[in-house]
Amino acid sequence: MEKATPSAAKISKTGSDKPIKADRSSIARAAALARWQRDQHKPAPSKTIVRGKIPNELVLFLDGYEKSHQLSSRDAALEHAVLALREKEWGKAYQSYADDLEAQPDAWVDSGLKETLELTDAAAR
Repeated sequence: MEKATPSAAKISKTGSDKPIKADRSSIARAAALARWQRDQHKPAPSKTIVRGKIPNELVLFLDGYEKSHQLSSRDAALEHAVLALREKEWGKAYQSYADDLEAQPDAWVDSGLKETLELTDAAAR
């Protein structure tokens, strides 16, 4: 007498005959992981929905920016705006760091040694 095989719906990845208890998000994550393993590349970075209110004049500017830069959506225009803001903040941070170095020079950075990668590479030859 042959043993009856459990239905495919009740067999998990490990071969157990326990029913799979999973919600849609865990199934989607498992599918994304399987695609990533199959394709040998990382999944696209996730995006978060951010909700907020801004004045109408800024919305009009954002829409104009989207059209003038031929972006696909208002989301893309907003992403450009946030990236520009981040670049501006980083610029301020780098300038502050440069000002600090000018006020208090770092002995290692400003030692006057002329050791560069090119010089050490040339010496090794």
